[in-house]
Amino acid sequence: MSATRIILALTVLLTAACAAPTATPRSESRPSDAAIGTKRIVAAVAGDPPSLYPDLNPAGGVRGVESLTAMVNDGLSIIDEHGALQARAAEAVPSLENGLWKLLPDGRMETTWRIRNGVRWHDGTPLSSADLLFTAMVGHDKDIAVFGNIAYDTIDQLTAPDAQTVTVTWKAPYIYADGAFTREFALPMPRHVLQATYDENKSGFTEHPYFSTDFLGTGPYKVRELVHGSGMVLDATEFYFLGRPKIDVIEVKFILDPNTLAANLQAGSVDLALGRAFSLEQALAVKEQWSGGKLDIAPSNAIQIHPQFMDPTPTVVADLRFRRAVIQGIDRQGLIDAFFAGQTTVADAWINANDEYYAELAPSIVRYGFDPRQSSLLLEELGYAKGADEMYRDRTGEPLKLEIRTSTPNQSQIQALYAIGDMLQRVGIGVDSVVVPLQRAQELPYRSNFPAFEMVRGMSDLRSLNTLHSRASRVAENGYRGSGGTNYARYMKPELDQLIERYYATIPIKERLQVAGQILHHASDQLVVMPVVWDVEPTLLSNRLVDVKARNRDSSNAWNVYQWDVRL
Repeated sequence: MSATRIILALTVLLTAACAAPTATPRSESRPSDAAIGTKRIVAAVAGDPPSLYPDLNPAGGVRGVESLTAMVNDGLSIIDEHGALQARAAEAVPSLENGLWKLLPDGRMETTWRIRNGVRWHDGTPLSSADLLFTAMVGHDKDIAVFGNIAYDTIDQLTAPDAQTVTVTWKAPYIYADGAFTREFALPMPRHVLQATYDENKSGFTEHPYFSTDFLGTGPYKVRELVHGSGMVLDATEFYFLGRPKIDVIEVKFILDPNTLAANLQAGSVDLALGRAFSLEQALAVKEQWSGGKLDIAPSNAIQIHPQFMDPTPTVVADLRFRRAVIQGIDRQGLIDAFFAGQTTVADAWINANDEYYAELAPSIVRYGFDPRQSSLLLEELGYAKGADEMYRDRTGEPLKLEIRTSTPNQSQIQALYAIGDMLQRVGIGVDSVVVPLQRAQELPYRSNFPAFEMVRGMSDLRSLNTLHSRASRVAENGYRGSGGTNYARYMKPELDQLIERYYATIPIKERLQVAGQILHHASDQLVVMPVVWDVEPTLLSNRLVDVKARNRDSSNAWNVYQWDVRL
């Protein structure tokens, strides 16, 4: 039987066994928000999310929506501030050590989740294995492609021995299997709310009010009101399984204009901006005029320079000695001090010191300091000599000149681009710094065939390793789209491909990290990617908030929202 039919059959079989008991009615009586002792805060996001269910929001379309999702709907696990999975609605995250992740002799594997006691949807209905089976069935249904995820293709079958347990059998090793039934992949849906619509009106399934104004979750807060174009009001879930949240009411305003949002923060009418509402430069400017708040900063994506490995201009870009000369000619700490207010760190690879595995992987990274003298020595070794203008020329007298592009609207990154050009000019390398206009940013042939270097934000953790694989290269044969990632540099080496494939097929974490270390060493030694600095996620929040932190790239501000508090 296909995975879809197995899911369908199991859902039918479990209807009786996992049928939800009568829902606990929601109390309509609650104290007024203005009542003495009621803890209330006001947050804002720089957008108007079409849905609180993640798959129905365009990727990167609404900043802060990941925090709203975390407030109202728990996955079986959640990513914390260090990028690690923490059990949430499940008793534990599957691992080889706890026996919930098993490698089978035939090359398949199994992961098992057991739902915690007391986890309930906001209408009082218990979360059950039937909900998880239903969610997987919807996600695997090709007729509702919006929920599709490549991970479904790796699933062989799902079984549910009881109302609180689900086991997934995978066709082949999949290292992110422990992240199923989370915001990243198959966030649980309430079967008792959606099953009838799925059966009777599949074409209109995503139009169900659940996905808009009538959202129902298992999270620490429940939706009292959601008005598109305006905002929403959330009430603490009285029976939340980790304990009632400390803040009673969270109002969320949808404010698209950053100047209006800044004015609301400074006036004290908003306590917190969720998601990346501001650039670092904007956040610092707001903080200077806001005595009632503070700025918290977490690392985000790495800003990197990608060399061109396919027919570069000049051809010397393909020579490792030249790439080393370039990276050692850039004062990266100087960029941080000048354009990032000293609020970040130099990037030597795309795994940050905040990552849970950084200590194990750091020794594998080859690092390059700012060393203009060594840069000059390498250029001279390549046959270049300085002319009367102090600029390098090749043996024919042709000036050494290259182009560095970027296509971002981020002002700090654009300023860094021009500063890098000036630094390399001082070494003796002529540079054209090019900011790609918005109308050309989506022209894939133009973007892919950059002559020498392109500076982008990306590759920030081990999940990004697939972007170094040859199949991710943006070439004419695949429409310049790559497969499974974006290999901007178009670096294609079979030995690196084999390491990456081994990494994604290695489940034991110790062995997997050993492979990751080899990949990091190869990429940093050969300068496949040239990391510059870490971009940051700035979060502006009121001084009255307690236990609220900046989000990193993978987590949300609200991963621990049930622990937030206010100083009265």
